[in-house]
Amino acid sequence: MACRITCDGCSLDRRFEDCVEAHERASAHELSHGDHFVSLRTLA
Repeated sequence: MACRITCDGCSLDRRFEDCVEAHERASAHELSHGDHFVSLRTLA
């Protein structure tokens, strides 16, 4: 299932074919940038 991550603190906006990878990338980004919040959306 495809997912998209977007960040409220920078221009991060990426699509991933695997939601597990998207979640891992979102978590890593938030750990690296403590003041950023990443949203993850499942794409239909």
